[in-house]
Amino acid sequence: MASNKILKILNIAAKNNIPSFEEFFTFCETINVPHLKAALEFIEKEFCDIVLFWELPIDDDLFDTIRIIHSINMQAKFLIISQLEFEFPQDLRYAQIKKCPTHASNILTEISKFSNSFLGENDFFAERSSLNECLHGKQEYILALLQVPTIMRCRLISALESIDSLIAQIQDFLSDYRPRGTRVFVVDSDTFVILFFEASQQEVYDFVSSLDVLRLEHDFIVDGHEIDVEFISGIVCGKGKALLPKAYSAVEEAKRTNTKICVLEQSDEEFFAMQQRNIHWMKAIHLALKNNRIVPFYQPIVNNVTQKVEKYETLVRLLNHDGSVVRPDIFLGVAKESGLMNNISMSVINKSFSFFKDLDLEFSINISEEGLRDRQIVNYLLNRCERYGIHPSRVLLEVLEDIDSIKDKVLEHINELHGKGFKIAIDDFGAANSNFGRLIDMKADYIKIDGSFVKNIDTDERSYKIVDSIAKFAKGIGVKSVAEFVHSDRIYQIICEMGIDYSQGFYFGKPSPTLL
Repeated sequence: MASNKILKILNIAAKNNIPSFEEFFTFCETINVPHLKAALEFIEKEFCDIVLFWELPIDDDLFDTIRIIHSINMQAKFLIISQLEFEFPQDLRYAQIKKCPTHASNILTEISKFSNSFLGENDFFAERSSLNECLHGKQEYILALLQVPTIMRCRLISALESIDSLIAQIQDFLSDYRPRGTRVFVVDSDTFVILFFEASQQEVYDFVSSLDVLRLEHDFIVDGHEIDVEFISGIVCGKGKALLPKAYSAVEEAKRTNTKICVLEQSDEEFFAMQQRNIHWMKAIHLALKNNRIVPFYQPIVNNVTQKVEKYETLVRLLNHDGSVVRPDIFLGVAKESGLMNNISMSVINKSFSFFKDLDLEFSINISEEGLRDRQIVNYLLNRCERYGIHPSRVLLEVLEDIDSIKDKVLEHINELHGKGFKIAIDDFGAANSNFGRLIDMKADYIKIDGSFVKNIDTDERSYKIVDSIAKFAKGIGVKSVAEFVHSDRIYQIICEMGIDYSQGFYFGKPSPTLL
């Protein structure tokens, strides 16, 4: 049965004398669970708005619970009620967490602050509650979720009153142009939802596409100046509680693929199954980090002139409890979504530096865009060089060619590390829209030619020409080239004939926890 309350508070406590906040706040509903496992079981089925941890041990299990809940519902707020002094982990700095002494008046004050942030002047939470009421039941709807990056940018330079005015202008714009049989909701300060009661998916897509033209004909004013408003949209079909999470997933996919609109073709059952898999792997990654089961494997890289192993690429693996090995393509996507990439990167960096400290070999490490943007990773690389007595020139940092080197601090940090002596390699070159200028920006020392082309050069003329062109380009600008996915003697011979400097692949050795 749908609740008429508009704020859901989850109490996690082993003791039974936890108050129900409904007597203090008439707009809330309180759910009590006895331990963290029960909390996660509840969260997998329903959203909550405020999570209270009552005098629980301040340990990895508690912080892992916050990570999982936050990954499912980024709007949730957390209050840790404890007399203990503690610091929040670095990777949780983006979650909305506060700590509070056990005194009742302090707790009520903090819950009031959290509640007011939900029930503020623009009443976003009431809008979400109204949307949830509409979605309650077995009827299928099509929902379009629109995020407005412009609002976040304006927050950096404009007063709150101006932002509120812009939100109202966008809401009016959507309400004016929306088709019949729809309803508009403002569910967050930068997020709008249009619920379609009787349209086809194609009609919804056409309407959302038309907004990109209509917005250019509309005047949006902030602080007396006209601004450009853009939308990133996710379109989903389904019923009940699955719709809104699916829509957020569609928007994230649109961002990932650098598109304006993403239609998520996924049934509710498939979506919930995906959520369960993601939750499983989030837990598995946390446990693996905690129990030292994130490990480096090493694959040899051969100098094509001397035909000797000259360096190794460090590749991450996760070990299950039974010792079986999990490939990175299975868990790294979840790690990125849950904010754990830097934790994994630092674990691999430390172990690989320790492994190679007494060896006369170079080694490479894959660094994500998140890692290159984070000053912590830059400092950690420099610190590990000093800690293990490794000169940076022995370390090759591999970055993907589609990385946004101009964004934020990425290029600045790449150039800083290069200036300290680290070598830079562009990984999987040719796989995305190759940007030759990016090689210059990053001062790359190596190009690693994407293996999807290399593996077919003996049978596919197009692949041969692409690899040959990249090899000649690299030689022309004085950059070393590495061919990936070299899996046979015939492929290796062709690579050598092209004048490519290095080779890597199963022909020389599979990734392994030990060296050849």
